[in-house]
Amino acid sequence: MYQIRSFTGKVERSYKKAILKLVEQDPESITALSFTKDSPLYSYLAKYEVLKVEEYLKRVNNKKTSEMRLIVAEASNKIVGYLLYHENLEARNEVSISSVIISKKHRKKGLLTKMINHLKADGKS
Repeated sequence: MYQIRSFTGKVERSYKKAILKLVEQDPESITALSFTKDSPLYSYLAKYEVLKVEEYLKRVNNKKTSEMRLIVAEASNKIVGYLLYHENLEARNEVSISSVIISKKHRKKGLLTKMINHLKADGKS
């Protein structure tokens, strides 16, 4: 039902758009800040999250900047979740997750676990 895959090259424009759409639909799920849609700061903080993820996507597999990696979860050829991470500079066998989101419709189905297991498998190869 779900396909989990890593990007090894540049992220295609259609994938970037789909990921940013997930963020736009549910920015309060990925921010470190606590806010709801009725907050007067909602539109500002929502835009901040979109810009942050957009910048991370520019860095995917880019060796000139701090290199980010991307794993996506797809259902019926549609992105329903993603995980952005990078290697820890001090300990190359460790990673830091920068951003992750699963579409509300696809939560509680083990997708995050599947993406993390995919990340672990990539690290072993």
